Amino acid sequence: MQNESTPGARGPVFCGVDTHADSHWLCVLDWRGRKVLSRQFPADAAGYEALAGAIAAAGEPACVAMEGTSSYGAGLTRHLASLGMPVREALSPARMQRRRPGQGKCDESDAERAARAAMSGSRLGTPKSQDGWVDGVRCMLAARSGVLALL
Repeated sequence: MQNESTPGARGPVFCGVDTHADSHWLCVLDWRGRKVLSRQFPADAAGYEALAGAIAAAGEPACVAMEGTSSYGAGLTRHLASLGMPVREALSPARMQRRRPGQGKCDESDAERAARAAMSGSRLGTPKSQDGWVDGVRCMLAARSGVLALL
């Protein structure tokens, strides 16, 4: 499913991404908070390129807020950061604050919520670099547990 709104906004844009295993949903807002783009992209290398291209076509990204920069969005986080885009972790609100009772989860609205967080600068964190000593220890423990399973 794809939904595109007002095309061609120029100037700073604020982006939100809701990440999943198979696809990522992107929402782009212009500097006035108007939705410029809302679209789903595949979670693969071609999808990362297309998503980055959609952001660049919309304008200069002031902030790209993503949910799940350390899990489903790790590859996209690395890709956008390598292009020089300012990527931040969108901290998920509590479930009761995120959805009204009786309503299901909506990826498009989650992406828009992240874009609005990018615009306001609230509820944002720094994505993990995934190249420090913590990840080295995580790899070592995973390897060790695999060796122990063979014994």
